[in-house]
Amino acid sequence: MADNDYITTLLREGQEVHTIRSGKQVDAMVTVTEILSSEYDLLENIEIPYKPDRKKTPIIEEITDEDEDIRRQKYEFTEGYYVDTLVNKRGKQIDISRLASACGLEVEFSGAWE
Repeated sequence: MADNDYITTLLREGQEVHTIRSGKQVDAMVTVTEILSSEYDLLENIEIPYKPDRKKTPIIEEITDEDEDIRRQKYEFTEGYYVDTLVNKRGKQIDISRLASACGLEVEFSGAWE
């Protein structure tokens, strides 16, 4: 992959368990969320809608038809659950870190994240 990839490393007790490389922040966030859901029971570890310490809710269960522009920024990561990626780079890092933490994992960001 290219040197400008967004590299997200998930760790458990300091040991790497997954490394995700992506050319786009959005793809990295969605892929990490998919892994946390399928392999680390994310949905059992958070309350839905997931709304940690801010007005924006990064994990939701349904999309309404209120705003078609916002709909385009939500990606289904497992059947019926969506991750909202309409945040800046730092916001994505915060959301990814909080979701990983809910699953007992740490995160390191490198490459284009820096």
